[in-house]
Amino acid sequence: MTTMRRVKTGSQLNYPFEVELKMKSCLQQLNLIRIRLAQSFAAIFFLAVANSAFAQAPVTLEFAIEPSYGPEQMKEVYQPFLSYLEKSTGYKFKLLTFRNYNSYWQEMREKKGWDLTFDEAHFTDYRIERMKFEPLVRTLEAGTYVLASGNDVGAGNTNALLAERITTMAAPSLGYALLLEYFPNPMQQPDIRTNAASWLDAVDAVFAEESRATMVPASVAAAYPNLYEIVRSREFAGPAISASSKVAPEVKAKITEALLKMHEDQDAFAALNELRISQFVKASALEYQGSGKVLKNFYGYGL
Repeated sequence: MTTMRRVKTGSQLNYPFEVELKMKSCLQQLNLIRIRLAQSFAAIFFLAVANSAFAQAPVTLEFAIEPSYGPEQMKEVYQPFLSYLEKSTGYKFKLLTFRNYNSYWQEMREKKGWDLTFDEAHFTDYRIERMKFEPLVRTLEAGTYVLASGNDVGAGNTNALLAERITTMAAPSLGYALLLEYFPNPMQQPDIRTNAASWLDAVDAVFAEESRATMVPASVAAAYPNLYEIVRSREFAGPAISASSKVAPEVKAKITEALLKMHEDQDAFAALNELRISQFVKASALEYQGSGKVLKNFYGYGL
Protein backbone atom coordinates (compact mmCIF):
# COMPACT_ATOMS: atom_id res chain seq x y z
CA MET A 1 0.00 0.00 0.00
CA THR A 2 1.27 3.34 -0.98
CA THR A 3 1.44 5.83 1.96
CA MET A 4 0.26 9.38 1.21
CA ARG A 5 2.65 12.00 2.70
CA ARG A 6 1.08 15.26 3.86
CA VAL A 7 2.83 18.16 2.27
CA LYS A 8 2.86 21.44 4.26
CA THR A 9 2.00 24.52 2.26
CA GLY A 10 3.99 27.77 2.37
CA SER A 11 1.28 29.55 4.32
CA GLN A 12 1.22 26.86 6.92
CA LEU A 13 4.98 27.00 7.24
CA ASN A 14 4.98 30.88 7.71
CA TYR A 15 1.93 31.17 9.95
CA PRO A 16 3.73 31.40 13.33
CA PHE A 17 6.15 34.01 11.96
CA GLU A 18 3.38 36.21 10.57
CA VAL A 19 1.51 36.09 13.87
CA GLU A 20 4.64 37.21 15.67
CA LEU A 21 5.11 40.13 13.26
CA LYS A 22 1.49 41.23 13.67
CA MET A 23 1.78 41.06 17.45
CA LYS A 24 4.93 43.18 17.39
CA SER A 25 3.20 45.71 15.13
CA CYS A 26 0.22 45.90 17.49
CA LEU A 27 2.49 46.39 20.48
CA GLN A 28 4.35 49.19 18.70
CA GLN A 29 1.08 50.93 17.89
CA LEU A 30 -0.10 50.56 21.48
CA ASN A 31 3.15 52.06 22.76
CA LEU A 32 2.78 54.95 20.31
CA ILE A 33 -0.78 55.56 21.52
CA ARG A 34 0.41 55.48 25.15
CA ILE A 35 3.15 58.03 24.36
CA ARG A 36 0.72 60.35 22.57
CA LEU A 37 -1.83 60.07 25.38
CA ALA A 38 0.86 60.84 27.93
CA GLN A 39 1.94 63.86 25.90
CA SER A 40 -1.67 65.06 25.60
CA PHE A 41 -2.29 64.68 29.33
CA ALA A 42 0.96 66.53 30.07
CA ALA A 43 -0.05 69.39 27.75
CA ILE A 44 -3.52 69.60 29.32
CA PHE A 45 -1.99 69.63 32.81
CA PHE A 46 0.49 72.36 31.83
CA LEU A 47 -2.26 74.53 30.35
CA ALA A 48 -4.42 74.05 33.43
CA VAL A 49 -1.58 75.07 35.72
CA ALA A 50 -0.70 78.04 33.51
CA ASN A 51 -4.31 79.21 33.34
CA SER A 52 -4.68 78.81 37.08
CA ALA A 53 -1.54 80.86 37.69
CA PHE A 54 -2.74 83.51 35.25
CA ALA A 55 -6.15 83.64 36.90
CA GLN A 56 -4.55 84.07 40.31
CA ALA A 57 -2.14 86.80 39.15
CA PRO A 58 -3.54 90.25 40.09
CA VAL A 59 -4.54 92.61 37.31
CA THR A 60 -2.07 95.52 37.12
CA LEU A 61 -3.36 98.85 35.79
CA GLU A 62 -1.37 101.95 34.85
CA PHE A 63 -2.89 105.00 36.52
CA ALA A 64 -1.92 108.41 35.11
CA ILE A 65 -2.85 111.43 37.24
CA GLU A 66 -2.37 115.01 36.13
CA PRO A 67 0.66 116.55 37.89
CA SER A 68 -0.85 118.89 40.46
CA TYR A 69 2.22 118.04 42.58
CA GLY A 70 5.83 117.15 41.82
CA PRO A 71 6.57 113.44 41.14
CA GLU A 72 7.72 112.54 44.65
CA GLN A 73 4.90 114.41 46.35
CA MET A 74 2.40 112.81 43.99
CA LYS A 75 3.45 109.39 45.25
CA GLU A 76 3.06 110.50 48.85
CA VAL A 77 -0.29 112.20 48.36
CA TYR A 78 -1.92 109.49 46.24
CA GLN A 79 -0.56 106.37 47.95
CA PRO A 80 -3.41 106.13 50.52
CA PHE A 81 -5.91 106.54 47.66
CA LEU A 82 -4.30 103.76 45.61
CA SER A 83 -3.98 101.54 48.68
CA TYR A 84 -7.73 101.79 49.22
CA LEU A 85 -8.38 100.84 45.58
CA GLU A 86 -6.03 97.85 45.76
CA LYS A 87 -7.65 96.63 48.97
CA SER A 88 -11.18 97.10 47.61
CA THR A 89 -10.71 95.63 44.14
CA GLY A 90 -7.82 93.15 44.44
CA TYR A 91 -6.12 94.86 41.48
CA LYS A 92 -2.69 96.44 41.42
CA PHE A 93 -2.23 100.06 40.37
CA LYS A 94 0.96 101.55 39.00
CA LEU A 95 1.04 105.30 39.55
CA LEU A 96 2.51 107.23 36.62
CA THR A 97 4.03 110.61 37.52
CA PHE A 98 5.15 113.51 35.34
CA ARG A 99 7.52 116.44 35.74
CA ASN A 100 4.92 119.06 34.90
CA TYR A 101 1.85 119.78 32.82
CA ASN A 102 3.92 120.30 29.68
CA SER A 103 5.30 116.76 29.76
CA TYR A 104 1.89 115.38 30.73
CA TRP A 105 0.25 117.08 27.73
CA GLN A 106 2.96 115.84 25.39
CA GLU A 107 2.65 112.23 26.50
CA MET A 108 -1.12 112.43 26.42
CA ARG A 109 -1.04 113.57 22.78
CA GLU A 110 1.26 110.67 21.95
CA LYS A 111 -1.66 108.45 22.96
CA LYS A 112 0.19 106.53 25.63
CA GLY A 113 -1.53 103.28 26.53
CA TRP A 114 -2.60 104.24 30.03
CA ASP A 115 -5.40 102.23 31.60
CA LEU A 116 -6.82 104.82 34.00
CA THR A 117 -6.56 108.60 34.33
CA PHE A 118 -7.61 111.21 36.88
CA ASP A 119 -8.05 114.53 35.08
CA GLU A 120 -9.69 117.92 35.17
CA ALA A 121 -12.60 118.50 32.79
CA HIS A 122 -10.62 119.75 29.79
CA PHE A 123 -8.32 116.73 29.70
CA THR A 124 -11.23 114.37 30.38
CA ASP A 125 -13.15 115.70 27.39
CA TYR A 126 -10.03 115.51 25.21
CA ARG A 127 -9.55 111.83 26.09
CA ILE A 128 -13.22 111.04 25.49
CA GLU A 129 -13.19 112.67 22.05
CA ARG A 130 -9.72 111.68 20.85
CA MET A 131 -8.97 108.42 22.66
CA LYS A 132 -12.40 106.92 23.42
CA PHE A 133 -11.90 106.94 27.18
CA GLU A 134 -14.93 106.33 29.38
CA PRO A 135 -15.46 108.53 32.47
CA LEU A 136 -16.33 106.28 35.43
CA VAL A 137 -16.72 108.66 38.36
CA ARG A 138 -16.11 112.33 39.11
CA THR A 139 -15.70 114.38 42.25
CA LEU A 140 -18.87 115.77 43.77
CA GLU A 141 -17.14 119.15 43.85
CA ALA A 142 -17.26 121.14 40.60
CA GLY A 143 -14.08 122.26 38.87
CA THR A 144 -13.89 125.99 39.61
CA TYR A 145 -10.89 128.33 39.73
CA VAL A 146 -10.28 131.57 41.55
CA LEU A 147 -8.01 134.48 40.65
CA ALA A 148 -7.02 135.86 44.03
CA SER A 149 -4.61 138.34 45.56
CA GLY A 150 -3.04 139.02 48.92
CA ASN A 151 -4.47 142.56 48.73
CA ASP A 152 -8.01 143.69 48.07
CA VAL A 153 -7.83 145.17 44.59
CA GLY A 154 -11.58 145.02 44.13
CA ALA A 155 -13.87 142.27 42.88
CA GLY A 156 -13.65 141.85 39.14
CA ASN A 157 -10.79 144.32 38.79
CA THR A 158 -8.46 142.27 36.58
CA ASN A 159 -6.96 145.48 35.16
CA ALA A 160 -5.20 145.97 38.48
CA LEU A 161 -3.05 142.97 37.55
CA LEU A 162 -1.83 144.19 34.16
CA ALA A 163 1.97 143.88 34.05
CA GLU A 164 1.82 142.39 37.57
CA ARG A 165 3.17 138.95 38.38
CA ILE A 166 0.65 136.11 38.68
CA THR A 167 1.72 132.59 39.68
CA THR A 168 -0.12 129.46 38.61
CA MET A 169 0.64 125.95 37.38
CA ALA A 170 2.17 125.44 33.93
CA ALA A 171 0.25 125.25 30.68
CA PRO A 172 -2.00 123.61 29.77
CA SER A 173 -3.38 123.19 33.29
CA LEU A 174 -6.99 124.28 33.59
CA GLY A 175 -5.94 127.15 35.85
CA TYR A 176 -3.52 128.50 33.25
CA ALA A 177 -6.03 128.11 30.41
CA LEU A 178 -8.75 129.97 32.32
CA LEU A 179 -6.35 132.71 33.40
CA LEU A 180 -5.64 133.54 29.74
CA GLU A 181 -9.35 134.14 29.18
CA TYR A 182 -9.27 137.15 31.52
CA PHE A 183 -6.54 138.80 29.46
CA PRO A 184 -7.48 138.40 25.78
CA ASN A 185 -5.57 141.48 24.65
CA PRO A 186 -1.99 140.40 23.83
CA MET A 187 -0.82 143.99 24.43
CA GLN A 188 -2.24 144.07 27.96
CA GLN A 189 -0.98 141.06 29.82
CA PRO A 190 0.16 140.21 33.34
CA ASP A 191 3.53 138.59 33.98
CA ILE A 192 2.44 134.95 34.29
CA ARG A 193 4.86 132.72 36.19
CA THR A 194 4.52 128.93 36.09
CA ASN A 195 7.35 127.80 38.33
CA ALA A 196 5.02 126.53 41.08
CA ALA A 197 5.40 122.82 41.79
CA SER A 198 1.84 122.64 43.17
CA TRP A 199 -1.23 124.81 43.65
CA LEU A 200 -0.15 125.34 47.24
CA ASP A 201 3.19 126.68 46.02
CA ALA A 202 1.31 129.15 43.83
CA VAL A 203 -0.47 130.52 46.90
CA ASP A 204 2.76 130.63 48.88
CA ALA A 205 4.27 132.84 46.16
CA VAL A 206 1.62 135.46 46.95
CA PHE A 207 2.27 135.45 50.70
CA ALA A 208 6.02 135.52 50.09
CA GLU A 209 5.36 138.66 47.99
CA GLU A 210 6.90 136.99 44.95
CA SER A 211 3.63 137.45 43.07
CA ARG A 212 0.75 139.90 43.21
CA ALA A 213 -1.87 137.24 42.58
CA THR A 214 -2.47 133.56 41.89
CA MET A 215 -4.90 131.39 39.90
CA VAL A 216 -5.79 128.25 41.86
CA PRO A 217 -8.68 125.80 42.34
CA ALA A 218 -11.48 127.24 44.47
CA SER A 219 -11.00 124.40 46.96
CA VAL A 220 -7.40 125.54 47.53
CA ALA A 221 -8.30 129.24 47.79
CA ALA A 222 -11.00 128.42 50.36
CA ALA A 223 -8.32 127.21 52.77
CA TYR A 224 -6.81 130.73 52.90
CA PRO A 225 -9.21 133.30 54.37
CA ASN A 226 -6.59 136.04 53.88
CA LEU A 227 -6.75 135.63 50.09
CA TYR A 228 -8.97 138.16 48.33
CA GLU A 229 -11.03 136.77 45.47
CA ILE A 230 -10.93 138.90 42.31
CA VAL A 231 -12.82 136.69 39.89
CA ARG A 232 -14.22 133.16 39.92
CA SER A 233 -14.28 131.03 36.78
CA ARG A 234 -17.27 129.28 35.29
CA GLU A 235 -17.97 125.81 36.62
CA PHE A 236 -16.83 122.60 35.00
CA ALA A 237 -17.76 119.05 35.91
CA GLY A 238 -15.43 117.84 38.65
CA PRO A 239 -12.19 115.98 37.91
CA ALA A 240 -12.97 112.50 36.59
CA ILE A 241 -11.43 109.06 36.76
CA SER A 242 -11.65 107.59 33.26
CA ALA A 243 -10.79 104.21 31.78
CA SER A 244 -9.31 103.22 28.45
CA SER A 245 -11.41 101.14 26.07
CA LYS A 246 -8.94 98.29 26.53
CA VAL A 247 -9.91 97.88 30.21
CA ALA A 248 -12.36 95.00 30.62
CA PRO A 249 -15.96 95.95 31.52
CA GLU A 250 -15.90 93.87 34.70
CA VAL A 251 -12.71 95.64 35.81
CA LYS A 252 -14.28 99.06 35.18
CA ALA A 253 -17.38 98.02 37.12
CA LYS A 254 -15.40 96.86 40.14
CA ILE A 255 -13.30 100.04 40.25
CA THR A 256 -16.40 102.21 39.88
CA GLU A 257 -18.15 100.39 42.71
CA ALA A 258 -15.16 100.84 45.02
CA LEU A 259 -14.86 104.57 44.27
CA LEU A 260 -18.56 105.25 44.78
CA LYS A 261 -18.33 103.66 48.25
CA MET A 262 -15.04 105.25 49.22
CA HIS A 263 -16.56 108.05 51.33
CA GLU A 264 -18.35 105.41 53.44
CA ASP A 265 -15.04 103.83 54.49
CA GLN A 266 -13.70 105.44 57.65
CA ASP A 267 -10.13 104.41 56.85
CA ALA A 268 -10.39 106.00 53.40
CA PHE A 269 -11.66 109.35 54.72
CA ALA A 270 -8.13 110.67 55.22
CA ALA A 271 -7.22 109.79 51.63
CA LEU A 272 -10.21 111.73 50.27
CA ASN A 273 -9.59 114.63 52.65
CA GLU A 274 -5.98 114.88 51.43
CA LEU A 275 -7.30 115.29 47.89
CA ARG A 276 -9.98 117.82 48.96
CA ILE A 277 -12.74 115.47 47.81
CA SER A 278 -15.91 114.75 49.78
CA GLN A 279 -16.99 111.82 47.60
CA PHE A 280 -17.11 110.40 44.09
CA VAL A 281 -20.31 110.24 42.02
CA LYS A 282 -21.09 108.63 38.68
CA ALA A 283 -19.82 110.50 35.63
CA SER A 284 -21.01 110.68 32.04
CA ALA A 285 -19.34 111.83 28.83
CA LEU A 286 -22.12 114.39 28.29
CA GLU A 287 -21.05 116.33 31.41
CA TYR A 288 -17.65 117.03 29.84
CA GLN A 289 -18.75 117.77 26.29
CA GLY A 290 -17.06 120.94 25.05
CA SER A 291 -14.74 121.33 28.04
CA GLY A 292 -11.72 120.43 25.93
CA LYS A 293 -12.12 123.57 23.83
CA VAL A 294 -10.02 125.53 26.34
CA LEU A 295 -7.07 123.56 24.96
CA LYS A 296 -7.48 124.91 21.43
CA ASN A 297 -4.92 127.67 21.97
CA PHE A 298 -2.21 125.25 23.06
CA TYR A 299 0.27 123.56 20.79
CA GLY A 300 -0.77 120.10 19.65
CA TYR A 301 -4.52 120.43 20.15
CA GLY A 302 -5.28 120.37 16.43
CA LEU A 303 -2.84 117.59 15.59
